[in-house]
Amino acid sequence: ASQGKYAPENWFIVRHAGKDIGTLLLTEHPPGGQWELVYMGLIPEARGQGFGWQIVQYALWQANCGKAQRVVLAVDETNPYALDMYTRAGFISWDRRTVYARLKK
Repeated sequence: ASQGKYAPENWFIVRHAGKDIGTLLLTEHPPGGQWELVYMGLIPEARGQGFGWQIVQYALWQANCGKAQRVVLAVDETNPYALDMYTRAGFISWDRRTVYARLKK
């Protein structure tokens, strides 16, 4: 599995009213024009206010500027808010994977 192209210019701090409220990490997977929304997060106080939608739209715009043929991401299927937002943004499910973790006791 590829980690994508190292390009810190595609890592963003999201600010609102002079305060850091979130982050967005994008990466390009050349060749083939695939971009990945690696991570998007908001501080709890900023959730539910439409910032996530704005960040996703910005991510899609950035990928388009980078000549992306497609944008991919992974999302936890137990997160209905994220699933709804990505579906509204035009993302479709094309693969399903199980992640295993070993936690220390």
